Amino acid sequence: MSVRGEGFSHRELGPQEGVPLILLIHLAGVLDNRDPRVVDGLAARRRVIAFDNRGVGGSSGSTPDTIEAMARDAVLFVRALGFDQVALLGLSMGGFVAQVVAAEEPRPDP
Repeated sequence: MSVRGEGFSHRELGPQEGVPLILLIHLAGVLDNRDPRVVDGLAARRRVIAFDNRGVGGSSGSTPDTIEAMARDAVLFVRALGFDQVALLGLSMGGFVAQVVAAEEPRPDP
């Protein structure tokens, strides 16, 4: 998937309906560094999307040097997929990214 001219490597699992769960990875991790038993367990009940942020793993571009920049990239990626709402699950550094996204892009009131 291309986002502002950069290719983002990603994988989607699980049913296509419902609010997707976006997985945000730890420092020095790529989308394949997750335990497949955990990912498969999550995907048994909901749509799960794992991705490599800009400059990481199979994604192109330069690696962001701040958590805020990583969060902006994650938001751009989610928007490029066409989602208005997602759930985030961050591990280690991915948890920091998730906190910034939640603070800067909160879910609008219905």
